[in-house]
Amino acid sequence: MNTKERFDSIQLMRGLAAICVVITHFEIIGEKCYGSFGVDLFFCISGFIMMHVTEEGSSRFFAKRLIRVIPLYWMVTIFTAALGLVLPQLFHNFTFSGEAFIKSLLFIPYFNNGGIVPIVGVAWSLSYELFFYFIFYICAKINLKRRALLTTLCFGLLILAGTLINTEASAILSVVTSPMLLEFSFGMAAYEIGKRLMTAEKKKWQEVLAAVSAVLLFAFLWLANGYRPTRILIWGIPSMLFFLCVLFALHQRPVPRFFSFLGDISYSIYLVHAFPMNFAELFIRDWGIQGLCCELLGLTLTIAGAGASWYLIEQNFGKWIRRRVLRC
Repeated sequence: MNTKERFDSIQLMRGLAAICVVITHFEIIGEKCYGSFGVDLFFCISGFIMMHVTEEGSSRFFAKRLIRVIPLYWMVTIFTAALGLVLPQLFHNFTFSGEAFIKSLLFIPYFNNGGIVPIVGVAWSLSYELFFYFIFYICAKINLKRRALLTTLCFGLLILAGTLINTEASAILSVVTSPMLLEFSFGMAAYEIGKRLMTAEKKKWQEVLAAVSAVLLFAFLWLANGYRPTRILIWGIPSMLFFLCVLFALHQRPVPRFFSFLGDISYSIYLVHAFPMNFAELFIRDWGIQGLCCELLGLTLTIAGAGASWYLIEQNFGKWIRRRVLRC
């Protein structure tokens, strides 16, 4: 596959995963965790994309990933800490300390209010992402062709070690031995499978079957519960299968620009959605707008705010940093 190829079907799934996370956090259609699998789908997508962008080499890969992730995350973390000190009522279970602030900025997992969450609570998954990037980068440097196998072997050994030692007392050990790391491997496996699917001749009935399978898998993910130790079975593997079905069904098919745009801004949606959604919950209801209408208005504000964040920070500021640091 061409490493510069844009996959609109993957952008669609990114946007879908981000919206599912928002739906879960703000219980837009009920109190169950319908969209929690959005994180699992994100991990699978990450595994695929990291394989794709390193197909021809891993030069400056880790630096590019850090530049992609850090600027927006640091800005949101600093803003959240400041806002939480001034208006703590905007946040659920907000706690702040200098140690928590530093650990949050450095993606160091720590226990907070009974869970492993940073100051920006929704960003807990970034510790897993950064750890994956680090292990993947080292393995790619050792052997580019076998990078997926070596990364998966590392994850397998870490997970095995986690079953032999007590990890509950250490937030760091809990993350680096989590079975959820295998979901990145599912994405890497999807890349190898996807290369063959996208170069094979497709028949109409096969595309229809893939599309129907994607719908059924999404329904399963939506209704299932996925928690350790079964999360990778209940949400991880089905997420990989859903990913492959959508990739096959929509490859080289036009995707409505709005849905691919949601994929473009998915990282911003993920990080900033707490602000407009909390604003909707706390203030818009006072204007007489209640229930689902209030939540949908909050979702609209989320997409608008994420679009601005993507344009100003991810695109323009990110390009400025890349030119300064990587000269590209």
